[in-house]
Amino acid sequence: MMDSNQLNGTLLSVIRKLRLVTLTASRNNLEGAITDEWCQHNLVKLDLSHNKFSGTIPSCFEMPAYLFLQGNSLTGTIPEALISNYSQPTAIDFSDNKFIGTIPDSIYKLWSLRFLLLAGNQLQGQLSSQVCQLEQINILDLSRNNFTGSIPPCFSSMSFGNFTIPLYSFDRRKRFVPRTDVAEMQLTTKNLYPSFKSDKFQMMSGLDLSSNQLTGEIPRQIGDLHYLHSLNLSHNHLHGLIPESFQKLENIESLDLSNNNLSGQIPIQLQDLNFLSTFDVSYNNLSGKAPDKGQFANFDEDNYKGNPYLTWNNSNRGSLTTLPPPSTALHDGEENDTAIDFTAFCWSFASSYVMVQIVLVTILWINPHWRRQWFYFVEVCLHKCFGQFLEDVFY
Repeated sequence: MMDSNQLNGTLLSVIRKLRLVTLTASRNNLEGAITDEWCQHNLVKLDLSHNKFSGTIPSCFEMPAYLFLQGNSLTGTIPEALISNYSQPTAIDFSDNKFIGTIPDSIYKLWSLRFLLLAGNQLQGQLSSQVCQLEQINILDLSRNNFTGSIPPCFSSMSFGNFTIPLYSFDRRKRFVPRTDVAEMQLTTKNLYPSFKSDKFQMMSGLDLSSNQLTGEIPRQIGDLHYLHSLNLSHNHLHGLIPESFQKLENIESLDLSNNNLSGQIPIQLQDLNFLSTFDVSYNNLSGKAPDKGQFANFDEDNYKGNPYLTWNNSNRGSLTTLPPPSTALHDGEENDTAIDFTAFCWSFASSYVMVQIVLVTILWINPHWRRQWFYFVEVCLHKCFGQFLEDVFY
């Protein structure tokens, strides 16, 4: 293991001299490309996350059981998944890179995949219903991309927590070995970015489709994901009602539907969700009165703002609270029109003073009568203010 050692340079000497099965070198300053030389290794686990790797992934690269490349600068398209003879893919994390294109069809055929995180890239295209072929998935994070289309209703066929990961796996010699170390993954939940390691993965399930261009209504079938812990559909263009079937999300802890075009009322049945600690429906078109029992007794305007026709109780004090959408952040170089620019004020004052002096001098130069009157006025002022002083000096 070479994690968090502030290592620099490349790993070419390592991959050329050694026959690797596992390589973990996350959170360093390693750089370079993942070249064809990496294809000679039958890796079970590769963790190069949070480094400075760039370039594309070679098409010959066989998918290890655990592949963590998040937080680099990898580009190009995600290659078709080549499955190793020694392991079946379980976790893939390509988050926060610069991948483009669509999700390869071969990814959807990885029946053993439990974790797929592709957030923070430039992936696009319609969200394919083929993703539902990943029936054993626990965490699916496609947030912060450019996916379009509607949300497939077939998500209800996926496990999302209804399948725990065995604590043992095969090694290349076909015998059982305990899996005591699995790399770190990150999922946005409860407005936080917690990381999950090792066997704690099996205790978390989440679906994150936020910050895309998804349209249409929220499928009621998502309510059948009884073991789901976190659901984030925020920052899309979804419309329609919040499905009443969400009352069946009995293990849900974080539900974020903010910044959409949802309308209607918040289903009263949601107040029976006993584990719900984070709930956000702000900036929609919701109306009526929000639930105020159960976990909803703890929610306030931060959870509901931006819905002009929605009312809620605040600490058991009924109050109608409406807030406008947040003001658009000023771009670089823009100025607030209501603020006084002190530098501009000083320059304006100085230029005005100089102009007045120039005009005064010009008038006195042109008109001798006014010039004599001006000097007489100055002499009178000097005598009034400094008369005694001038007499002492000159007499």
